Amino acid sequence: MAFDPRGFRGYLFDLDGTLIDTAPDICAAVNHSLEQFGYGPAPESMVRHWVGYGGKACIEQAVAAADAQAAGASPFHRRPAGVDGHAPGPRQPAKSPAESPTAVDPALVDAMLEPFLDHYGAHIADMSRPYPHTVATLRNLSERGAKLAVVTNKRIELTRKLLDALELTPWFDVIVGGDTAANPKPAPDPIYHACHDIGLSPGEILFVGDSETDVNASRAAGCRVVCVPDGYNHGIAPERLGADAIIGSLADLI
Repeated sequence: MAFDPRGFRGYLFDLDGTLIDTAPDICAAVNHSLEQFGYGPAPESMVRHWVGYGGKACIEQAVAAADAQAAGASPFHRRPAGVDGHAPGPRQPAKSPAESPTAVDPALVDAMLEPFLDHYGAHIADMSRPYPHTVATLRNLSERGAKLAVVTNKRIELTRKLLDALELTPWFDVIVGGDTAANPKPAPDPIYHACHDIGLSPGEILFVGDSETDVNASRAAGCRVVCVPDGYNHGIAPERLGADAIIGSLADLI
């Protein structure tokens, strides 16, 4: 590895797809919300590409993809009115899955966000698990005196609940959620916030993530960044994310 990710004074970690595989529980919450509004379920393989921008973006992507496939034979489709007793929400124009979901009715997304959050909060760690080497890496870095922080776009309340449920909270000096700083990633604000609280400059820390969101935030903040290969990278090949390096696993940090 040309870039050595070891020896930094501080490490900032993305959460979903980097420290913890949260996609199964997020997918279950997305599908719960879709069901309430007359949509069929989204496959987890698709939801994994949407994680990282926050719950609202997941719902936008899910609705856009559902409408795009509504006329086909895909199992991910819009249910007709009245099926299973679910009233349909407002129909949106069909779109290509590659298109931005911005044309989805914001009022519909806002309405779908509440059941998503309710379900996710109640089942936040049913299936989510730390990746291999997560706990051992955090322990090793902490024991050698490195400052550790989580910097995620997940809401801070849900972030703390998840970390508590998986007994990971004690490892971190600072926890920054998507609603902690003025703007979430890819803005640099959350990184600046975490650096301030741990008493280090961006040049003294390494950001560890899995997506272009993490890379862009790190570049904007002026810190180095590495990515894990099997996280939630929005369908972009890891080597194309623009990180300083792709590490095989979190164990490469120690």
